[in-house]
Amino acid sequence: MSTAEAPDLRRAVDGCGTDATAGSVRASWSQGAAFLELCKPRITVFVLLSAATGFFLGFQPGAELGVLVHLLIGTALVAAGTNGFNHLLEREVDGRMARTRGRPLPTGRLTPPQAGIFSGLAGVGGVTYLALLVNLPTAGLALGTLLIYDVGYTPLKRLSPLNTWVGAVPGALPIAGGWTAARGSLGPEALALFGILFLWQLPHFLSLAWVYREDYREAGLAMLPVGDAAGSRTRLTALAHTLALLPVSLLPSLLGLTGPLYLAGALGLGLAYLGSAGRFAWAGDDDSAWRVFRMSLLYLPLIYGLLILDKGARDLGVHDLPALNAVLNGLTTVLLVTGWRLIRRRRMKAHRLVMLAAVGTSAAFLASYLIYHAQVGSVAYQGTGWARTLYFAILISHSVLAATLVALVPLTLIRALRGRFDRHRRLARGTLPIWLYVSVTGIIVYLMLYVL
Repeated sequence: MSTAEAPDLRRAVDGCGTDATAGSVRASWSQGAAFLELCKPRITVFVLLSAATGFFLGFQPGAELGVLVHLLIGTALVAAGTNGFNHLLEREVDGRMARTRGRPLPTGRLTPPQAGIFSGLAGVGGVTYLALLVNLPTAGLALGTLLIYDVGYTPLKRLSPLNTWVGAVPGALPIAGGWTAARGSLGPEALALFGILFLWQLPHFLSLAWVYREDYREAGLAMLPVGDAAGSRTRLTALAHTLALLPVSLLPSLLGLTGPLYLAGALGLGLAYLGSAGRFAWAGDDDSAWRVFRMSLLYLPLIYGLLILDKGARDLGVHDLPALNAVLNGLTTVLLVTGWRLIRRRRMKAHRLVMLAAVGTSAAFLASYLIYHAQVGSVAYQGTGWARTLYFAILISHSVLAATLVALVPLTLIRALRGRFDRHRRLARGTLPIWLYVSVTGIIVYLMLYVL
């Protein structure tokens, strides 16, 4: 071999090593994304929001707010395990439906053993975590959620339209689990919250099932619209449950959990939801079904917001605000990650709703933060050494970037609302990572200052 050939050979070998390393990294990221998809992130976000809302509504002065962190960790694990088992049990059905054939198991990105081991560890680990660090009633409700969803609802989808009602039970249990995490037991208020979530799901799902009825028929799933060619039973069922939801949604105020603010808001939202279901019952077309579905997506976060605002305005003291701020930062983080995934999958409508919710949680955080420091002033950090240096490094970067968001977020939102999507996209590419960093570091600052 000549001297001139040696460098070329070394470059070729180095290039092969670089390509192999890059390929390995890409494969690891791809498999990580597949496991994340197995968890059904959007459903998991919904479950966490429900559990956090239940905890907040059940919270009483003197209770430990730190329990909320354990509740969210355990609930996220159980939700991941529950959704993973659902993927595993329905992998053949998912492969036959256009809407689901791109999931990890039908595409072969994950194998059934991988999905089974992951789901088992997450589900059992989550229930155990809740039992040890929250309480047994909450762990029992989480276990019930997993079993009813995967042992009851999932196989029943091939047998009977009753699966929708069975599936609505685990969908409504997380808010009750949040309540038991705060109170230690169920009560009439928790049952009312469960009832709201249970009844909300039926019009929400039936309207979507009506639009995708042919997909479900081809997959061999026994959804109500599949055997209801005229659609009359589907439409009247959605209308009946929306009608039942109206009085049930007023129960939190009648039971003393909330006041007139929530009562008026719930009444208005209930009438709007009922109106959309009435139009679907009358027209019976896909457009009116989509209106019910979109109204359902608007109804629930607004109901949650009214519950939290009404309860918080009456019960929270100023010294509870830092913990509330940490929760709002956590919710913002989850919403931002979800919004980023949705835009990458070109789910524009869902992305917009999630990002508007993130604007709402961030605005609520800013208001709460300003109220707290206006009344309490600055709070001194008590740590020493490297922890003190780390704390101030995080705090300074967090504060500077948070100040930029006060201008960046409204500007990004205004460009989207005005339809200037090219300008919005360019600005959003910078806004999103800054926003995400500020939300995550906000949680870290809270933990270092008040918990650790």
